Amino acid sequence: MRSSSSPDEPPYCRMYKGHLELYIGHGADWWVLIPLEQQVIRQQLMCTSYIPKNVERGKEIEVHLQVHADVPGIDAEVLLDEKHQSYRKAHRSVPFSIISDSGDVRVERDCEGKMAETKLLSLKEIHNRMRHKVVLKVPPREEDTAFNVITITLTQSGKLEVSRSMSFVIIYEGGRDLEMNDRQTDHVRGTSKESLY
Repeated sequence: MRSSSSPDEPPYCRMYKGHLELYIGHGADWWVLIPLEQQVIRQQLMCTSYIPKNVERGKEIEVHLQVHADVPGIDAEVLLDEKHQSYRKAHRSVPFSIISDSGDVRVERDCEGKMAETKLLSLKEIHNRMRHKVVLKVPPREEDTAFNVITITLTQSGKLEVSRSMSFVIIYEGGRDLEMNDRQTDHVRGTSKESLY
């Protein structure tokens, strides 16, 4: 409703179908009370994997998968927290849309094509908290290799099973020529896919 009898003298409000414009004068004091009734159908999350800055061969490591709401500022906050723990980004942030009235989100880490570890994020947790940290353990490799390819898959159960994957390379200390490994890492970092089953 218009709060001024003169529509051309501030303060006044113009209402449109999808938005409203408020015009105020010097020192005007406004309270905007808007009753909202909305059912969010999809929620956009950002998923980023972090690994230790130094990875020794023959040692178990933890991969941190940070899953958070796609809100400005959270990404920088997460990055700072991980840096304090001597962790670095292993893969660019990957968006993942969850359906609000569907099932929980399953996080799986594969090992040579087989799912080696599974964690569950409940839909209620996702709605109630802005940030989630999923810790995935990567055991030492039996063979003496310079790198390890890790794939993490997020899947939301429901009528339409939505899935998103990211793959990256963990390079162990004392590996082959670093320049070659950087090229390998860049190639694998670009690998991510989303699929509907």
